[in-house]
Amino acid sequence: MKHFSLYWILLAIILIATPLFSQENRPVTPAPLEHQKKMFMSQDKKVYLPGRDTPLYLRLASSDDEAASTFLLYNEESQQKLQKTPDDLAALPFFMEGPGRHSVIHPNAELWKKNPQPIDAILTPDRIFYIYVDEEKPTSGISVSQAPKHKSSDGMIYGSSVELSLNSDDKNSGVDNIYYSLNEEKYTKYESSIPVADEALYRLRYYSVDNVGNVESPNEFLFSIDLTPPNSDHFVKNHHKGNILSPEASFELKSSDSRSGVEKIYYQIDSQPEGVYNGKAILLSSLSDGDHQFTYFAEDKVKNLETKKIYSFYLDKTAPDVEMNVIGDQYENNKTLYVSGRTEIEISAVDNKSSVDRINYSINGSGENNYESPFCLPKENGNHTVSYSAVDEVRNNSSKRSLNFVLDLDSPQSKCRFDGAKIRVQDTLFISKTTNIKLAADDNLSEVRKINYQLDEVQMAAYSEPITVSEHGFHKISYFAVDNVENKESLNHVEFSVDTKPPELFYHFSISTSHSISASSEGENVSIYPPGTSLYLGATDQSSGVDKIYYTVNNGKKKVYTSLPPFMKSGDYIVEIEAIDQVGNLQTKMLNFVIRDITKKEKTLASK
Repeated sequence: MKHFSLYWILLAIILIATPLFSQENRPVTPAPLEHQKKMFMSQDKKVYLPGRDTPLYLRLASSDDEAASTFLLYNEESQQKLQKTPDDLAALPFFMEGPGRHSVIHPNAELWKKNPQPIDAILTPDRIFYIYVDEEKPTSGISVSQAPKHKSSDGMIYGSSVELSLNSDDKNSGVDNIYYSLNEEKYTKYESSIPVADEALYRLRYYSVDNVGNVESPNEFLFSIDLTPPNSDHFVKNHHKGNILSPEASFELKSSDSRSGVEKIYYQIDSQPEGVYNGKAILLSSLSDGDHQFTYFAEDKVKNLETKKIYSFYLDKTAPDVEMNVIGDQYENNKTLYVSGRTEIEISAVDNKSSVDRINYSINGSGENNYESPFCLPKENGNHTVSYSAVDEVRNNSSKRSLNFVLDLDSPQSKCRFDGAKIRVQDTLFISKTTNIKLAADDNLSEVRKINYQLDEVQMAAYSEPITVSEHGFHKISYFAVDNVENKESLNHVEFSVDTKPPELFYHFSISTSHSISASSEGENVSIYPPGTSLYLGATDQSSGVDKIYYTVNNGKKKVYTSLPPFMKSGDYIVEIEAIDQVGNLQTKMLNFVIRDITKKEKTLASK
């Protein structure tokens, strides 16, 4: 229990002591000076007493000379006291009854007894003396030299150096002096106006004293000098990059002032009229594209003006310039752009100021994509549309553009055709040296650009006209077609054989024992066959094969050989024979012979 009581005692001591310690560093308010109560005679010889409790004594002199002898008057009460106590020579004072004017008079008592009337009626100026009791304190005031000012809860604030003038008024004995204390300094007598120039908070205390020592209660005047202008700053709202601003951007202004507070913020854009900021966003959309200056400054409540601040900026109202580039296979025909599956679409954009933020694109009306690198069209033959646009870093959007494409994924289809003599024998195609080899191709979209071919081991060449091969024997032609977007067909091959050799003709007569004699007019040996001899024809061909054998007898009608009737009629014969193979190669032969009976002499000659 003792410990508990001690705890509360210590706590109470701490709580009581704390305010005392917290006030140790506070300035001590100076006390007014000591002023003595006194009697005072004004220049007009009026006598003022400092109060009704002032003891008064009368002395008489027979001259107004200050050195004349004077005699203290004892009033009736004093004389009665003196009779009782002869040794006590002290005169008793008299007192005034209250403030204001009092009279000391000496009327003719005998006359007054004979003619009683109001005392004022019988007094003459030489018989009345006035005494004034001054119990009122003087009142003082302050005036401040002309300066911008603002009244705040902490007192008056002035915007320049000022001079403080003190004044006082007293309706009775008059003002003796004014005293003042500035910022807790000791009181001093006021002589002239008080200059105050430094920026600070001030506390002025002052009071006045009248001529009889009545002291006015101290007055207090709180004021400060504010010589510092406000400090303002601007803020860019919405889209901007550094000092490059979007048309959607705006300015906000803020200003602070540590003393009198901000009165107004002024702003100006370029050479436009100066405006007063109303707290709302300052819009920029009406400005032209290009360089601008935003000037602003603030004024506080005591006319301190901030040095103008200038913010230079560029208003970027120009959207990026966006372009599409087709990389790789492409072909334009009749305002239609054909591309292949390998073709890449590249989109680029440049911006004159803030730089490009992103490029958007869509294919065939699908959702927008953020472009990062070249891309290919979807793998589907036919029409496609790519739409694209760009946005710069202050949100200027370019107009959307579109480009139409026809995607050609398929290669052309080519064919090889042989125009002229040709025949397929089993698995071999035979042609002649005059047979035209023709290449052709079709493409459904971008059309055929070229056909390349290679004959045997000869270097690949572009096909432009029909091909003929004159060299006898087997050959191979390889070929492929390419369309206008470089779709390349797989290599095709056709093997064939060129037949340049005619058939080989054969013949024989049914009678092989014929006789040959020089019987013609030309002296040539001719064979003589008896009537009834038959002629047989035949031919072989090692390549395409024999097509037909033709013959004429003695320039008669050409006939297709199947068989010849026996030669029954005697005479000279000329038989022309033609053998044609399947590709038109021709072999001819002429036979001269005679049909008649042979004489003995001819037989003899033939036998020799």
